[in-house]
Amino acid sequence: MSERQVPAETFASGASLAAHRHREAYAALVVEGVYEETSLDGCFRCVPGTLVVHPAFHCHADRFGAEGGRVVNIPLPRGAADRLGYRVTDIAGYDGLLTELRSRPDRVVEAVTASGAARAPAAPPAWVGGFLADIMDGQPAARAASRAGVTTEHAGRIVRHWYGDTPIKLRREGRIRAALGALREGAGIAEAAVLAGFSDQPHLTRVLRQATGLTPRSLRAG
Repeated sequence: MSERQVPAETFASGASLAAHRHREAYAALVVEGVYEETSLDGCFRCVPGTLVVHPAFHCHADRFGAEGGRVVNIPLPRGAADRLGYRVTDIAGYDGLLTELRSRPDRVVEAVTASGAARAPAAPPAWVGGFLADIMDGQPAARAASRAGVTTEHAGRIVRHWYGDTPIKLRREGRIRAALGALREGAGIAEAAVLAGFSDQPHLTRVLRQATGLTPRSLRAG
């Protein structure tokens, strides 16, 4: 199978995708262009040869540069993607992967493992780490911003640029991830709600249905 035969999604110059999630796990291999992917995991610059593994329901946003881009999306077995977690890596000689990707998605896992350590995200301003830690601990945005020495409005702009969403939505995403992780590990629904910081089981159920379209019971079974 040649590269031309592998279906790829094309994005126009300056295209952007607001924070969104995919129900199924997949890997994105960049074959042309440059874009930035932002999420609770940070900001990553993706260029030809960058491979991004997304576990099921991972939430992220994308900003394409002047060149636009072409990206091959490869479905992954959920278990393999969950074990790897969200990961950005650069594949040397990635053209060779394109002959197998559609028929052998397990090659993605092999390629990621062989590539070594995952790439770290770009570093935001120094105050952002403490600000986000306060947000994740449940502090109001105004108090977290004051502790960081910035205004609430400035904090919101910077965090959105580096992480793709507002501070409060990122806190919600952190709790969603914690709940999904607990459910995948076999926790009961009420236990997952407590571990992830939700007020009660109905609150967890409501948020997960909004985010994924599924109930905690369905997610636990999957």
